Amino acid sequence: MGDIIFLQETHLNKVEHQKLGKLMSAQVFASSTAKRGVATLIQRHVPFKVEKNVADKEGRDVLVIGNIGNKPVTLLNVYNPPGHDPEFMVNLLSILVLEAKGITIMGGDFIMVMKANDTQSKGKHKSEKTAAVIRKAEIEIGLVDIWRILNPKM
Repeated sequence: MGDIIFLQETHLNKVEHQKLGKLMSAQVFASSTAKRGVATLIQRHVPFKVEKNVADKEGRDVLVIGNIGNKPVTLLNVYNPPGHDPEFMVNLLSILVLEAKGITIMGGDFIMVMKANDTQSKGKHKSEKTAAVIRKAEIEIGLVDIWRILNPKM
């Protein structure tokens, strides 16, 4: 089990998130609706102290800023629902640039095809504009796609 876990499409209410925290012995930072939801779980043995917690009212993202020991950490957990406007990702990246402190980890379910060889289907994808926003951020703010680095041929 991981020390920091990002969950998407949780569809849990506040009480259910609290139960999940007790079950997992973790701090839970969540945003959820009946249609969506994200939750970031940080195991209690991790010396994490929260400074800021911002949850999207639509259950699409949760931003948590704090410290592990004396090191600043920013965690951004994202659920990018199908068909969402690329502006959603532009706004998230803007928030990240303005708010992030220390080590920054952005993860989640982006529901997008980043490169043509990521899918077997041909032609354009609905996520193409959003993927372009992410690719631009890789260059401009130094985002790193860990999956791609660890799996270059997949």
